[in-house]
Amino acid sequence: MEFLMNATVGQLIGSGFGILTFILLFVEFTPIKVNPISSVLRWVGERTNKELDVRIDKMEKKVEEIYQRQAEAEEEYQKREAINARIRILRFGDEVRRKMKHSQESFDQVLSDIDTYEKYCKDHPKFENKKTVRTSKLIVDTHDKCMLEDDFL
Repeated sequence: MEFLMNATVGQLIGSGFGILTFILLFVEFTPIKVNPISSVLRWVGERTNKELDVRIDKMEKKVEEIYQRQAEAEEEYQKREAINARIRILRFGDEVRRKMKHSQESFDQVLSDIDTYEKYCKDHPKFENKKTVRTSKLIVDTHDKCMLEDDFL
């Protein structure tokens, strides 16, 4: 109390300013949310990491592009596999029509091709299909007949 009586106005203002600074540095007021240390550190962090943030954003875009290209390549691969399966089905069907004999393993492979092709056609309705319907039926019927008669190559 004696300090307050003998202090000059400048000393009182300086002491008040010091106490106010201490309070503002270490106390966060709920309604106002003032925390200068957090604000200063956030500002320093933003300035320090600005270039890093830009590089991370660019990398994220590149990774997204890579994922997109990978998905497109996978789709193209599946389409190519379906087309190749169709080619093998039609070729095998032509051989069956010419009464060529085949092993059971050859039939198993072409039946797998038929499944692959039909699944792709079902999953991709815009894909031009219906090109192997009769041939697939012929192959399945011939396979069944060969199974009954044990007439494989």
